[in-house]
Amino acid sequence: MSLGNHNHTYYQLNIDLKAARGKLVDALDQYADLCLIVRNTHHQTSFKDIQPAGFPWSDVAPELLHIPLLETRLQEATQNLNRAYELGQARSSSAYSHPINKLPDEILAHIFCFATGTRPQDSHPIKESGTKLFPQYPDSLAQTCARWRQVALTCSALWTRIQLASHPTHFDSILDHAKLYAKRAGHHSLELYITDIQDEADLDLDSNIDGLGQFIVSIAPRTKSLEIVRSGSYTSEFEKESLAGVLQGCSEIFTGLAVCSKSLTYPGFIRPLDDDNKGWDMEVDLSPEQIERGLAHLTLLHTSQIFPPWGSTAYQGLVDLRLMPNHQFTYECPTIDAFEFIGILEASPHLRILHFGLDLNLSSHDASLDKVNVRLDDLEVLYLSASETYSPEDTEYEI
Repeated sequence: MSLGNHNHTYYQLNIDLKAARGKLVDALDQYADLCLIVRNTHHQTSFKDIQPAGFPWSDVAPELLHIPLLETRLQEATQNLNRAYELGQARSSSAYSHPINKLPDEILAHIFCFATGTRPQDSHPIKESGTKLFPQYPDSLAQTCARWRQVALTCSALWTRIQLASHPTHFDSILDHAKLYAKRAGHHSLELYITDIQDEADLDLDSNIDGLGQFIVSIAPRTKSLEIVRSGSYTSEFEKESLAGVLQGCSEIFTGLAVCSKSLTYPGFIRPLDDDNKGWDMEVDLSPEQIERGLAHLTLLHTSQIFPPWGSTAYQGLVDLRLMPNHQFTYECPTIDAFEFIGILEASPHLRILHFGLDLNLSSHDASLDKVNVRLDDLEVLYLSASETYSPEDTEYEI
């Protein structure tokens, strides 16, 4: 329908609305006058009369039943007109007065950052055959039009999430892409996301690991969070190099660590290189002191099947702690002793979020632990998941 047709329709609607209102006012006036006459017939009749001449009360009763129906219809009309007024006023206000291409660069940049931050992150392993290695939302913004590109490239906060995958044939381009993001991020702190390739071999050590290590060292002081998603069963060189570089070179702004194994059957721990380590541990070429120093300032720790050692400084001062199995093989759920779990809770008295789904070992605990109470006055979210079950959906609870 054209604008002219719209205007004609709205004009006629306005005429009809006013005409209906006029008829309604006339009808209400007539109805009110008649009701007054009915009332007066009773005032004019004496109570001493044997046969009152007033309007029959039996005829008044059914009329009274219609009054609420009339009031309801008037309320509906009022609500519809109020809603139309609010919507029309909103559309004519300053919030709707400018199309997006007329917004100032600063406002447009804030919108870009907000949209990027609300997009769900892809934490699934990357397929080697996939044509798109990562969903890169900032890249899409920079390719929309000349102005959006200019705004996106000058908004350094838009480029702070760096993603790396150990792709056997495209790693050079992935690394170049990550370097470009780090450069565009300026002096902003960075979020680093690391994943391997599902069902693919590790990186060619000679051609890729050196370049990866140099890049990680260059951004480690600016890294505020690291997320590692493993799809294979064993630690890859790519994983080792990335974690070691961040832990060795990070600063106090490194406050977030998330480690998840998608297919690991047995639980593993973050440990220094040692012949006694299990194949599913996450080994890094650092001393225990270097590892602990890198984990000392965490406030967020999300772990699934791979954990820092239970006595690590990583569990001190946390506000968000999630200790979960991967739920693929829940009968191999990681186990933690009761006194170790109590120690972790006592080390983070200001926890706000706690997810716990491990197997809590109570078989050898000291009887004195039965009287231990750990106060978590700031706790806002508690999520519990039972272990040793093949149906985790039936044993998950959130408070």
